[in-house]
Amino acid sequence: MTRDRGREAFTASDVDVLTHFGEQAALALELEQARADAERVLVLEDRDRIARDMHDHVIGRLFAAGMSAHGLARWIDNPAGRRKLAAHVDDLDAVIRDIRTSIFALDHDPVQAWGLPARVQQIVSESVGHLGFAPTVHLDSGLDLPAGSVTERNLLAVLREALSNVARHADAGRVEITLSGGATLELTVDDDGRGLPPHRAAPGLAGGHGLVNMADRAATVGGTCTVTSRETGGTRVHWRAPLPR
Repeated sequence: MTRDRGREAFTASDVDVLTHFGEQAALALELEQARADAERVLVLEDRDRIARDMHDHVIGRLFAAGMSAHGLARWIDNPAGRRKLAAHVDDLDAVIRDIRTSIFALDHDPVQAWGLPARVQQIVSESVGHLGFAPTVHLDSGLDLPAGSVTERNLLAVLREALSNVARHADAGRVEITLSGGATLELTVDDDGRGLPPHRAAPGLAGGHGLVNMADRAATVGGTCTVTSRETGGTRVHWRAPLPR
């Protein structure tokens, strides 16, 4: 508080009144800030609850429905019917991606919480109920891609397809997933299951619709994909793509 030069100085009473006024104003500001903080905490807690429920219940059931629908393809001989079923599975994948996008938006720090390693771990967690065990995962600590990049979308779809194949066909007791980066992004999925049938044991991708999709997703981003039988038993999926600059 100030007065112009030449005006009467503040008295002790004036100072006392102004001091009390300042204390009350400060208290009102502190109460307002505390109320705003409390409301923000409630909003964040509600967002966390919604995100958790969507992830644990909605996405899990959609993922199970997608895997079941994908498994029906081997019982359909008509090519048009197989294409129609594959389109429905793609639609389910799109719904899952949309829900995940909503969950990311609910998170108060989506970049930190939902980087590529976290999304890989999420897909792995969703597969546990279908595999009957938890896969072993090895990830480069500094691995990251621009959010929503084409390479990331294709890599996650290939990982989901590879785990789906293991759950439906391999009768495996162990799966090991390795994701590394450098000049290229490399995903390896090893299992100790039955391995490839003899007519598919040579390196390459002669086989079902899912294996062809993996190759197509690699070609889309300038990469390659091979599916081979391991010498120690089981199957190896090796998918690689150049890292975007």
